[in-house]
Amino acid sequence: MYIGAFIFVALGVLSMLSYQEEHSRELALEKAAADSSNLAWVLEASLNATLRRLDTDLVEIARTAVSNDLRQTDLPAQHTRWTDYLERFKAKFPEVTDFFVFDADGQMLFASNGTIKPFNIADRRHFQKLRDDATVGLLLSDVVISRIDDRPTAIFGRALRAPDGRFLGIASALLDFQHWQTIFSALDIGAHGVIALRRSDTHQLILRRPERPDEYNKSVDIALTRRVSAGERVGVERFASPLDGITRVVSYRVLEDYPIYVNVAIADHDALAAWRRQGIVATLSVAGILFGFGLLLMRLWRAELRRIASLDELARSEQQVRELAYYDPLTNLANRRLLLERLTLGLSQAKRFRRSLALMFLDLDGFKVINDTFGHEVGDGLLKEVAVRLTGCVRTGDTISRQGGDEFIVVLTEIAQPSDASGVADKVLEVLGTPYRIAGQELLVTTSIGIAVYPIDGVDDVRELMKKADQAMYAAKAAGRNGYKFFEGDDTAES
Repeated sequence: MYIGAFIFVALGVLSMLSYQEEHSRELALEKAAADSSNLAWVLEASLNATLRRLDTDLVEIARTAVSNDLRQTDLPAQHTRWTDYLERFKAKFPEVTDFFVFDADGQMLFASNGTIKPFNIADRRHFQKLRDDATVGLLLSDVVISRIDDRPTAIFGRALRAPDGRFLGIASALLDFQHWQTIFSALDIGAHGVIALRRSDTHQLILRRPERPDEYNKSVDIALTRRVSAGERVGVERFASPLDGITRVVSYRVLEDYPIYVNVAIADHDALAAWRRQGIVATLSVAGILFGFGLLLMRLWRAELRRIASLDELARSEQQVRELAYYDPLTNLANRRLLLERLTLGLSQAKRFRRSLALMFLDLDGFKVINDTFGHEVGDGLLKEVAVRLTGCVRTGDTISRQGGDEFIVVLTEIAQPSDASGVADKVLEVLGTPYRIAGQELLVTTSIGIAVYPIDGVDDVRELMKKADQAMYAAKAAGRNGYKFFEGDDTAES
């Protein structure tokens, strides 16, 4: 009987282990796909925003250059003014090495760095393209070797054209590859992960981490590039890289306005590292389970006897624990149960003594992106710091509660007028808007706040007041976030 039971249990455990191992492997690869997709989204949004600002500034530089007389005889007089002018643009872009203005012959006229010696780019393909084709707007060059520091770079440029269409030169900006490499290196994609930027029109490699300078400007013909050529702007592929043979989960996103797409790749080897460790532990655990099965049966029987004997005591202990569970375990703020009790008491006293009470519903803007990008440890650390800062914004007798996720409620008792709540809301926006330093990451998060006031909003029901504050919070989000709104029926007060 015991041998049969042992065999039956052994087969059952091994079957479950095999299923669990395969299921865990699939989950690990799915997580890698989700992580790479989130990182690709963050990089695409950041790069798209940077290029929009850069394009706007190059248009402004080109307009200024065309409206000024750039004759060679005037260059010494204009040099200092133009250097200062271009430096103001450079100061806004850590992603850019320098801004330049070149004349119609490709000769450098001005640079944001006044120490750069003039050089000529008439032989560069991007200069020739802008010179010869008046229909070209913002142009991205091939990866070239900089004539300033002999390092790889890519150039964004716009033509300078007179009102009659004559070509007068170009305004351009050099991308700082080292800056982007620093950003890429800060992202957790594993030891064998890859981040790459490619052109969406030719699929030429622009930038890669880890660096592969020998592959710059080279194209590849794989399923992913064919999907981009077919017009798919977002997607995920899993394949062995033609460069190093490593199989990776690759997410890509095409920029909205520019001929570039972002690839974020996480290697199977890195994605499955934890799965492999768990498999070893699980195998050893199975051996231990089978070895101690007989002893376990005896212990389970004794434990069952003790469980039955202490059932009533355990039930009483659990009841005591539930009664003491008034605080959120992560932030140590009041939980929903304690909030409802204090809010009910506060409304009762406000009604009895004809006082006012304000309820503020707070939601952190963009918290999900931070949590998905940097992980739950960073997200939890951020929530703890938010709780500490909120505590410093209110009086001792007020209540702060975490409702779960990134939502908080503040109850302001005994306020004289609604403007008192406005003052607290302004302070909260300022304090929570200050950058955070969590686990080595500098984070910036804003807050949307909805405010409902008793008796102005006409209810003395706890849940109805919370509902109105929640509606006002969504109105604050709809108005652009990082602000607050008072509940006023279907309308909201300006923050």
